[in-house]
Amino acid sequence: MSAFLAMLFLVFLLLISVCVEGIYMYTARGKAMGIYMSGLSHTKGNYQKELADMYHIYAMDPRYHKKIETDFSDRMKESLDQNGDPFRFQTGSTKISDILDLSAQKGEVLKYQIRQQMQYEAAGDILKNLTKKIKAGEDQKNELSGIKDQIQKEEEEAEETENEKTLTSEPVKKIREKDL
Repeated sequence: MSAFLAMLFLVFLLLISVCVEGIYMYTARGKAMGIYMSGLSHTKGNYQKELADMYHIYAMDPRYHKKIETDFSDRMKESLDQNGDPFRFQTGSTKISDILDLSAQKGEVLKYQIRQQMQYEAAGDILKNLTKKIKAGEDQKNELSGIKDQIQKEEEEAEETENEKTLTSEPVKKIREKDL
């Protein structure tokens, strides 16, 4: 009986260690992806900043082509060294493909990005104008209701003064008729 329990304990221990190793690998994969994305954003940050800031156009400076692969791998190694995790990550060789610069495909990529940005800006401008018109319409509606309320108050005041005049003039007429 004790041999059976020992074998059962070993099976459960093996099952638990497999689950822990799976969780460990899943966590390591997430951290590796984070480091990879950090390297990509660092590399992406070396786009031509003037174009990115002014027009939201991302195009690589042709002079940067030679440094991009080493810059990317250096950034990943730096992130791995600073990470301090128990995971043993290593970076292999990096290969950046399909590098686009300002003159790629005779400038068609740049023209396409400019057109796309202009479309997005035009849609944003239309939306801003529409919201301004809606707000102006609401303001006019509020002003109109305020004017209606003011007219209604003035009409009520006019009716009250007219009623007061008719009330004061009726007894005077009756007294005069009695006197005669």
